[in-house]
Amino acid sequence: MRRAMLGLSVAVGLMLAPPVLHAQGNPAPAASKEMAAAIDLQLTSMRSQIAGIEAAGRQSHAYQVFAIWLEGQAALGKQAYDPAHPTATPALEAASAKAKAALEAAKAYRDGLRTDFTARLSNTTIDKRAPARTELEAILNAESTQINVADQLAGDFDKIVEALRTRTKPEALMQARVQMNAQAKAMYDKAIADIEAASEKLKTLQPS
Repeated sequence: MRRAMLGLSVAVGLMLAPPVLHAQGNPAPAASKEMAAAIDLQLTSMRSQIAGIEAAGRQSHAYQVFAIWLEGQAALGKQAYDPAHPTATPALEAASAKAKAALEAAKAYRDGLRTDFTARLSNTTIDKRAPARTELEAILNAESTQINVADQLAGDFDKIVEALRTRTKPEALMQARVQMNAQAKAMYDKAIADIEAASEKLKTLQPS
């Protein structure tokens, strides 16, 4: 399991490599406004998904990091298409602190799951212990995937703030992160689907 996690961490790092700013053009204010509107829609969907995760009795700290990162992108968007809008730096710094706190909570939640799963396995009948372990490890792997992505999203705030201080245009920062957003969403969605699938299988192996 540890070997698989290491490979997963490396894969995430490659997929979410720092954006190459000089390769991006600066979109017009209208395009920046459209990008910000799309992020607002994504945030609405994500908040609904977070509510569903919590309603199912699971914690959503890692997913909250993604939502906070998107809030930072929305703040960049407002600065990009509205010259009168104040700099997004204070909002980004506040969001950075929130994201890092949520990231630590996600790690603590995963560690708590490991302890809980050990106890659950000891209370599972011997004939079902091996398949139950497979599903429990699938859940832990999925949680770790989300944490690996969340770690990079939380760290991205510092890069954005520094770039703004060196007068990089907010619209260029947004556009440079379009692919990063898409990759993060795909990985989060897969992790959530894996958790839900494994949880359903566990219901037959570890009836309450």
